[in-house]
Amino acid sequence: MGIEEQTGEGEVNEGLLEFLDAETFDERLEVLRKLRNSIDDRTIDAIAVAIDTQIPDGSVDDRYDKLMEHMKMKKKYEYPGRR
Repeated sequence: MGIEEQTGEGEVNEGLLEFLDAETFDERLEVLRKLRNSIDDRTIDAIAVAIDTQIPDGSVDDRYDKLMEHMKMKKKYEYPGRR
């Protein structure tokens, strides 16, 4: 479905767009924190593609946690001076 990840109603997934529009890792992490209770598998998959990774299958909660861990690790080791 690509960048225009849509919800079941044909609406654009605002959380995904906000994540993609974020300019810093801190902003992206904050978007993910806000999505904690509403994120679904499709959004996790779309974000994973956007950051060039894969999140293994499992419960949404486990996948969310793995995505957050990946983002924190990527920030720490790939862009330690960037915010």
